[in-house]
Amino acid sequence: MRWYDATARLIISSLLVRSIVIANPSRSDAKVLRLAVNAIERLCD
Repeated sequence: MRWYDATARLIISSLLVRSIVIANPSRSDAKVLRLAVNAIERLCD
Protein backbone atom coordinates (compact mmCIF):
# COMPACT_ATOMS: atom_id res chain seq x y z
CA MET A 1 0.00 0.00 0.00
CA ARG A 2 1.41 3.35 -1.03
CA TRP A 3 1.48 6.33 1.30
CA TYR A 4 -1.12 8.25 -0.72
CA ASP A 5 -3.49 5.29 -0.57
CA ALA A 6 -3.17 5.35 3.21
CA THR A 7 -3.62 9.13 3.29
CA ALA A 8 -6.72 8.99 1.10
CA ARG A 9 -8.13 6.22 3.29
CA LEU A 10 -7.52 8.33 6.41
CA ILE A 11 -9.25 11.35 4.88
CA ILE A 12 -12.21 9.25 3.74
CA SER A 13 -12.50 7.58 7.13
CA SER A 14 -12.42 10.87 9.02
CA LEU A 15 -15.11 12.29 6.73
CA LEU A 16 -17.18 9.12 7.21
CA VAL A 17 -16.87 9.33 10.99
CA ARG A 18 -17.85 12.99 10.93
CA SER A 19 -20.88 12.38 8.71
CA ILE A 20 -22.00 9.44 10.85
CA VAL A 21 -21.63 11.52 14.02
CA ILE A 22 -23.61 14.39 12.49
CA ALA A 23 -26.30 12.01 11.23
CA ASN A 24 -26.59 10.13 14.54
CA PRO A 25 -25.62 12.39 17.44
CA SER A 26 -27.33 10.12 19.97
CA ARG A 27 -25.16 7.10 19.14
CA SER A 28 -22.23 6.17 21.32
CA ASP A 29 -18.71 6.78 20.05
CA ALA A 30 -17.92 3.06 20.00
CA LYS A 31 -20.87 2.34 17.70
CA VAL A 32 -19.86 5.20 15.40
CA LEU A 33 -16.27 3.97 15.23
CA ARG A 34 -17.40 0.44 14.49
CA LEU A 35 -19.65 1.68 11.67
CA ALA A 36 -16.80 3.74 10.23
CA VAL A 37 -14.34 0.83 10.41
CA ASN A 38 -16.85 -1.44 8.67
CA ALA A 39 -17.34 1.14 5.92
CA ILE A 40 -13.59 1.59 5.47
CA GLU A 41 -13.05 -2.17 5.26
CA ARG A 42 -15.75 -2.36 2.58
CA LEU A 43 -13.95 0.38 0.63
CA CYS A 44 -10.64 -1.46 0.88
CA ASP A 45 -12.00 -4.76 -0.47
